[in-house]
Amino acid sequence: MLHYAAVKFFAPTLISSFETSYDNQSVYHVHVTSDVNEKQTGVWEVIALSWSTGAQLFKWTGAAALQPLQSLEVFSRPTAQMLQGIGSRSDVVFYVSWKGSATTVPASSTTSDNYYYLTSFAEIKLPSPVISASFSQPSNQVVQVTLTSTQMAPFVWLQTPVAGKWSYVVAAPWRQMA
Repeated sequence: MLHYAAVKFFAPTLISSFETSYDNQSVYHVHVTSDVNEKQTGVWEVIALSWSTGAQLFKWTGAAALQPLQSLEVFSRPTAQMLQGIGSRSDVVFYVSWKGSATTVPASSTTSDNYYYLTSFAEIKLPSPVISASFSQPSNQVVQVTLTSTQMAPFVWLQTPVAGKWSYVVAAPWRQMA
């Protein structure tokens, strides 16, 4: 599974997040880092998702301009403030994404995305998902597999005897996976 993640961390632009703790207060930070040798503008999002339903609980968004080869903090907020009114650390997962534009990056595509888990998986009470799959064959050399899930389902893994290129994803009711 590591090779699927490795592709993401060698991308030309990355969004990442982490928490710091000082005086019993955790602060959630989001950074965008560009290895592109030109200016880049884009939009970042932080979405709080419910572990139990996959529903979007809250969304923070903004725009940023990156200089060539720059790393920039685009968001910082106390974690307790972010969770206020939407749940506890074991109820919520953060999804972060960056849609950037440079001459080498299409503006409409998600350049980078990531998840931030607020607690260990042992503390999360995930309901059992119902995952269904549908298959189509748009051409002789391409088979498209679409997964649908009733609940959040981290680390879904497809196993097949058919050789090919497969993607690693997190199944969620709000996200069509194809």
